[in-house]
Amino acid sequence: MPRWSAAQMLSRIAPLGKPLKLEEWRSDMDGKILPAQLKLHEAIVQRRITDVRGRLGPPGSKQRIPDDLLSDPEFTLLVTLHGALTVHPPHKRHKFEEKYGIDLDNWWREIDFDQDEGEQVFYRPHLRLVLGGLKSEWDPRTEWSVETVFRELGIKGIARKQKVIVEALPKIYGDDIAGALDRLVAKTPWSTADLRNAIWKLLEQEAGKQLRDGEIPSWDACKDFLTAWHKRRTCRS
Repeated sequence: MPRWSAAQMLSRIAPLGKPLKLEEWRSDMDGKILPAQLKLHEAIVQRRITDVRGRLGPPGSKQRIPDDLLSDPEFTLLVTLHGALTVHPPHKRHKFEEKYGIDLDNWWREIDFDQDEGEQVFYRPHLRLVLGGLKSEWDPRTEWSVETVFRELGIKGIARKQKVIVEALPKIYGDDIAGALDRLVAKTPWSTADLRNAIWKLLEQEAGKQLRDGEIPSWDACKDFLTAWHKRRTCRS
């Protein structure tokens, strides 16, 4: 079964056109690393990515990394381009190392992933949407901006909290935004709280501190966004 290195998996998530080997990453791509790492972390926590392997011992001794380690709710554990593990935000690293009695620089390494699983989770075909009888091709993976999303979903006015939601989604879901939103509205009641919690977690990670309830988009704002998405998707053909 083919495997992807960490660099290949993260470049597929970014997305950068094709899975890139470590030496193919350029310095101008650095800004895409953290969003891809966070998206990969989210997929692992949600058990959409399950076959994660690495090496603790000598070469050739790779094994599955325990799910409870990668999904530790106290820490956000990220996979680096070099196939190691790190903690985000960095100031929590010492606490993590104390908890597990390890040195991250000499721990899991050469981490890789099942290629088929990665393709299934992080690839979505082009979307063809229809609204008001007029066909409109919109690919959220390449056309995700506040202006475009507001236009496609019919969001009116200033909608500051909706703007925060739109800007947060690529950082949370990478190029799987459409698939993730579809899953959030797949069952009744919709998973509004899951969307809000994911945004809350991201904003706290970016701020490097805990945020109050009023500092993130409200439950109603998230519900309104999902309503707009669901309405748009029901017009798809």
